[in-house]
Amino acid sequence: FVICRCGGPIAWKAVRQKRTALSSCEAEIVATNECVEELLSVRYRAADLDLLEEVSGPTAVYNDNQACVNWSASLTTKGIKHLNLNENMVREVVQDGLATIHHIPGVINSSDIFTKEIKCGAHFRRLRDSMMVSRANFLKYDHNVPSHWDDADSWTLARRLGGKPTTWYVVRDTVMKICGACERELPDGSYSEEQRARRQSIRRCAECVAAGNQLVLMKRGRTRPEGDDCPICQLPLPLSLKESTTKACCMKRVCDGCALAAYKRGMWDCPFCRTTTSENDCQILGRVQARVDRGDPEAIFFLGTKNEFGQHGLEKDLARAVELYERAADLGVKEAHYNLGVLYANGADVEKDMDKAIRHYEAAAMGGDVYARCNLGAKEYDAGNYDLFLQHMMISAKLGDEGSLKAVKALFMAGHATKVDYAAALRGYQNAIEEMSSPDRDEAKALGL
Repeated sequence: FVICRCGGPIAWKAVRQKRTALSSCEAEIVATNECVEELLSVRYRAADLDLLEEVSGPTAVYNDNQACVNWSASLTTKGIKHLNLNENMVREVVQDGLATIHHIPGVINSSDIFTKEIKCGAHFRRLRDSMMVSRANFLKYDHNVPSHWDDADSWTLARRLGGKPTTWYVVRDTVMKICGACERELPDGSYSEEQRARRQSIRRCAECVAAGNQLVLMKRGRTRPEGDDCPICQLPLPLSLKESTTKACCMKRVCDGCALAAYKRGMWDCPFCRTTTSENDCQILGRVQARVDRGDPEAIFFLGTKNEFGQHGLEKDLARAVELYERAADLGVKEAHYNLGVLYANGADVEKDMDKAIRHYEAAAMGGDVYARCNLGAKEYDAGNYDLFLQHMMISAKLGDEGSLKAVKALFMAGHATKVDYAAALRGYQNAIEEMSSPDRDEAKALGL
């Protein structure tokens, strides 16, 4: 739990409970009881300091477990009839008018920051800000706050939060924005009018503009990750998916050159793990599902693609595909981010949402996905940001994308890029193509494999 006063935490606790709880409700009740004990101590100290206004009314305690909230109002179920009597102190405190228990959504449960692994940066910042900024500023960025909260409620957004009603501590009076280069949170006045209108990932403060600091979006994803290498020949895989194959047995993507070399030696099973090739869709899906059940990110993404396009005997199911893509994206599969970006950008089968599409494209591009980088460049071109369009195209051209090289050449012909830019893009493209080439691959491509 965490107890806040004036918008900031003044007491908190995160320890392993002394006994094993039989349900999440029981665990929440025990934790809420410990929170209320600390809360009473805080109230007594406030009274000793003659801060009578601090204890003039009940303190709001917020919990994201509805069963625990109901229990505090004396609504008991058979599932928790075994609780010790000392856990009933919460009810007595509520009946005495010293505290009130409310339910809040888990997405703004600040105390989760102590107990859960938070992989999403935006979610972490939301929970951090819920304890460290004014309520007014927090509500500008989060719309999941319960509708029954008003200006008289406490600014204590947590599972078990105590606070002082009607007391607000404004940490910042001005609008704060994050710089996409130095990643600092700066006042609105730190940006030029042009930069202020841009989204966070492509916005630079005046200091970074003057120093020529690159955006984080442009610094990451400039090289392809090791996962893009063929596991057999260790060369970067061709960008075209037609020149490599994902093996359902081991979820490894093998280039056609290595597959051809294996066939020449009479090996007709998987060239990587030597598993016998599956003969029908049922066997393939069975192997994939077994890996999905074990949490294999690549298998989760692979199954998502089959649900999206209705392959291997599966019916087309976009809802299931999006669910699998999101799981794979959370586990770091850049291709899942790219596919989600395409779905949200097109809006043909799911609700169109360009903000989500761009966020997924950016995540994929920073992971080294070439096509996501190209799509981001196209968005910047449409918006008239030719400088950002050039940077995206330079990166993707150096990763081996021919279309990006042609785009840089077109920018050079139109006067938006220099001869040095085009020469650098051409050299990078040639180097990338050379790295992806091998005699076996050339032979496989000539044979049409």
